[in-house]
Amino acid sequence: MGEVKYDELDAKINQIRLLELLPDRWTEEIRCELRIAALDEGPASQALSYVWGNPQDTVEMTVNGAPFKATRNNCHPTATAFKP
Repeated sequence: MGEVKYDELDAKINQIRLLELLPDRWTEEIRCELRIAALDEGPASQALSYVWGNPQDTVEMTVNGAPFKATRNNCHPTATAFKP
């Protein structure tokens, strides 16, 4: 658990990866999709600062349909606040 598969970025066209929070009910786990965006196209986004934190204190999320454990202290409360 915890390994997210993703495509390589194309450095020639200035790409980044964005983690998109999917709409859900507040009582359900956080679901996300990792997608590639070109910075030159000005993708709509909101920044979320993330620090790894304690690897023993995790919360389960779903990224690209696969289970993923993220550290609770930083990711979970902030991502919950951003949930659509």
